[in-house]
Amino acid sequence: MKQPKLLKQPKRLKQNRNHILHYSQEYSPKENVTLPVLTKDGPLITSYLDRAYKVFDNALHAHSKVLVVRFDLKVPAQVPLPQNAGGNGVIRLFLDSLEAKIKANLHRKRSPHKCPVRYIIAREIGDKNQGLHYHVMLLLNGHAFRHIGAMESEEDNPFWLIVGAWASALKTTDEEAVDGVQFGFNRKGVRQYYLEPSLDYHLLPDAFRRSSYLCKAHTKHFGERHHGLMTSQK
Repeated sequence: MKQPKLLKQPKRLKQNRNHILHYSQEYSPKENVTLPVLTKDGPLITSYLDRAYKVFDNALHAHSKVLVVRFDLKVPAQVPLPQNAGGNGVIRLFLDSLEAKIKANLHRKRSPHKCPVRYIIAREIGDKNQGLHYHVMLLLNGHAFRHIGAMESEEDNPFWLIVGAWASALKTTDEEAVDGVQFGFNRKGVRQYYLEPSLDYHLLPDAFRRSSYLCKAHTKHFGERHHGLMTSQK
């Protein structure tokens, strides 16, 4: 009986031949390190995985405890699309505002800790509604913030700092911007990961697996005035 012909998996991305594709459900950034990744939506971009891992590595070298938070940023229906949405301008404004708000928050609390904003951000246009959105993963100093907080809380928690920063980027109010900040849940219902040495960083594989979704080739647009993936450098 004649065997069906196997489809050859392209090694490089058609839209940008500089990008090598990753098909395995495991990723090994260095010797003796293997982490799970998500490939159900198609192959990942290897250089994006490398950059995402570098953000985790930088965060864990800087802080013994790290809070990892995953959410999406969208432009609410009632808010006009910013003029700088065609490039990376709006997300840069978000990051600058968030950095300033976190710094002011810790100053008010007289916290001894600093909290640089480390991030992995994917800019995408969805297939269904063609809506512009950003997948965001933040890695914060776990000594400064242990929880993301709740929408119902009136505290100046990270949830409302994020909403306020998005409102600032969109030039609107927190009340309007909050609809555009959507915190995701994985299959276990978790929307944050607290990485700490006392638990041997046991949530790191799950957290990195979650970040790998941002590294998928599908829905990325190349050759335009923006980057498909943005990552912090320090």
